[in-house]
Amino acid sequence: MKLNLFSILLFVFVSQFCWAQDATLVASTSRNQVGVGEQFQITYTLKGAGSNFRAPDLHDFVVLSGPNQSSSMEIINGNMSQSISLSYIIAAQREGKFTIGPAAISSNGKQVNSKSLVIDVVKNPASQNSRNGQQAMDGDDNSDLFLRAFVDKSKVYVGEQLVVTFKIYTKVSIVQNALTKAPVFNGFWSEDIVSPNQQATLRPEVFDGVQYQAAEIKKTVIMPQRAGTLEITEMVMDVVKRVQQRSRSNSFFDQFFGGGYQDLRATVKSKPIKIEVMPLPTAGKPLDFNGAVGDFGMECRLSNTNKTLKTNDATNLYITLSGKGNLKLIDPFKLKLPPEIEGYDAKINDKISTTTSGVSGSRTFDYLLIPRHSGKYQLPPISFSYFDISKKSYVTLNSPDFTLDVEKGTANETEAGTTVITAKEDVKILGNDIRYIKTKTNLQKTGNDFFGSTKFYMLLLLPLSLFAAFLLFFKKYTNSLNDTVSRKSKKATQIARKRLALANNYLQQNNYDAFYNELFKSINGYLSDKLNLSAVELTKEKISEVLLAKGTNQEAINLLLLTLNKSEFARFAPVKSTSAMQTDYADTVSTISKIEEELK
Repeated sequence: MKLNLFSILLFVFVSQFCWAQDATLVASTSRNQVGVGEQFQITYTLKGAGSNFRAPDLHDFVVLSGPNQSSSMEIINGNMSQSISLSYIIAAQREGKFTIGPAAISSNGKQVNSKSLVIDVVKNPASQNSRNGQQAMDGDDNSDLFLRAFVDKSKVYVGEQLVVTFKIYTKVSIVQNALTKAPVFNGFWSEDIVSPNQQATLRPEVFDGVQYQAAEIKKTVIMPQRAGTLEITEMVMDVVKRVQQRSRSNSFFDQFFGGGYQDLRATVKSKPIKIEVMPLPTAGKPLDFNGAVGDFGMECRLSNTNKTLKTNDATNLYITLSGKGNLKLIDPFKLKLPPEIEGYDAKINDKISTTTSGVSGSRTFDYLLIPRHSGKYQLPPISFSYFDISKKSYVTLNSPDFTLDVEKGTANETEAGTTVITAKEDVKILGNDIRYIKTKTNLQKTGNDFFGSTKFYMLLLLPLSLFAAFLLFFKKYTNSLNDTVSRKSKKATQIARKRLALANNYLQQNNYDAFYNELFKSINGYLSDKLNLSAVELTKEKISEVLLAKGTNQEAINLLLLTLNKSEFARFAPVKSTSAMQTDYADTVSTISKIEEELK
């Protein structure tokens, strides 16, 4: 019992000592030499207590992501250290040597600066695998972290679909990850099933007899568009992995906590994959073959088979192809219609899904047909040919025969299929837009007695009246906005109480993540409503500035920022302890109450 109490007291002492240390801000980069347009990462790590982070000027680079925040805690030889890291994924726009200036942070009333970073941007960057503590790995080694690419088949026909999967395998914790180079599918049609933008889920998987945690990073259906040997290029990712350091000390404290953790940057990449693409056989290829590959069925129908059709009435011909294969690449049919029937370009209606089993569904071509003459017309049969992968041969599908029995409409017909006008009385409405011009009207000429009339003076005063009404409306609108801001500020405390009530529910359930997320939202929501600040303006520097302008005590402001930092740190803490939840909840309630009193 004494030993346990001693360990706890020692832990508290070390924690306080860590926070009492002077803060340091360390700048690092994943690569010092990069190519034009190549993505890389810069990271700023704060050790100690600090606030109001000010990023460096990055105008020479394109910021692709960031700032991305992570936190870590290390216990090495009895010494505990905590750190928070902010990282950016950026890319250079032109060649040259560029200096990224120092970042800054406030700590104990002082400004702490990082060092500058020098980036060499070249056309063809040299390999950086051994620089900056970075480790390069590919899909064949047996390391604790690697990226692997594989396909469900490596020998296919032109147009045949296959699935390529990029999967990451790890035996360590991954703190951060960023895609630095996407694979290129040159010569393939492609559609993603799983993309790097989606949330990846780690699941246990055995690879080469070793147990890993694996997650699909990208899964894509691809279809080769030409014969030959085509290559799927590698995928490259930058990751930060967290490894545990086992202490060799005989200290009970070191043995009790099992050593510390260390975050290491690594670049992982898959190997390129070569796909052998066979040309479709020429023997037995139908004349109407248009590149369809897969397994399909065809259905053809007319929209009004049971309705009498008259000249100039419309009917629709529907051709539906369904099945599995390159449906999205199938073009509309070229219909051979009798000259008496006018046809229009097809409208395409797709019901196609892309899943792990490939592309499947249906594509319907909707043709509008208008007969211009009466009579009985035979529509030429429609044929559709495709290459069946399972049979390795061509298959031709044919539609049934369609006959259009067209009766004479109300209008007379000509051989050209247009309506002839035999007399003036025959013209009523043609296409709802043509009528004879009337030459006699009931319009009468009126006198010019408008000038000087009552109507003249009313119209003269109308602009002044409208302008006065606009000024009145604008004044009311401005007052309503002020009232809205005032009401929002008055209700800030009431809304904060509701949010804190929800956080209290999560506290009772011992739900760590939900509790701290709701606690953080409660403080931010209260400040946004009370100070009339948008989400973009909710920086610690801006909050402090507005509160000081409103006459708030500096001590209350410091207490608020400390509470905000604690809730923010807890959301990303690698070690999640529920013992401090009750204290943090009470501190938040007390802080909001104190700020509310200061602002009255």
